[in-house]
Amino acid sequence: MIVCICKSVRERDIRELIDSSQEGLRMRDLRDRLGVSSECGKCARRANCLLKGCSRDPAANVLQVSGGRSTPAPPEKVSRPEPAVAL
Repeated sequence: MIVCICKSVRERDIRELIDSSQEGLRMRDLRDRLGVSSECGKCARRANCLLKGCSRDPAANVLQVSGGRSTPAPPEKVSRPEPAVAL
């Protein structure tokens, strides 16, 4: 699967670089060596997920691939005591 359209970088290219690297890589290294996220930046989320070792199952990373956002959880209800009213 293509991760970076601007530079034609495939997921396989990123995984091979990660697997062949002896030291820990950063996004800066991916940008310097492969050109990932050096143009429009739309690939940064998926590239970072690959770098951090997200699941290899593409279905598990739907949000990263599609660029969608998850729905935030609703805020929890906080019960506060009623203020004392002097009569």
